[in-house]
Amino acid sequence: FSIPAVARVARSATLRVTSMPFVQAAELSGSPWWRILLRHIAPNITPQMLNFALLGMGIVIVTEGALSFLGLGVPAPDPSWGNMIFEGQQSLSATPLLVLWPSLALLVTVLAFNLLGENVRDEMSGR
Repeated sequence: FSIPAVARVARSATLRVTSMPFVQAAELSGSPWWRILLRHIAPNITPQMLNFALLGMGIVIVTEGALSFLGLGVPAPDPSWGNMIFEGQQSLSATPLLVLWPSLALLVTVLAFNLLGENVRDEMSGR
């Protein structure tokens, strides 16, 4: 479902880079389109695409956990944070740590991907 969003980000980044003078100079010098794409456009859109992918990983992890919690994701014998939280919910009053640890692991993982994506964006933009 995220293909249109990835395409939109890639297209906008590509349009921004293709209007820059160094790409126009490469076109005027007679470089083939594949060389312009590999040497000028791809390296300049890679940081934005990497940032988008890292931020999207958090969404994917939370979605998988939610679907597994509802019983629509990974089948029960296979490990999943959503399954672990659901199984721990059965005995929440007796052992709350069965819900706490998978929830914290999910939270820390998603937070790590989001922070990594923000750091990549900041490093690539020169902040």
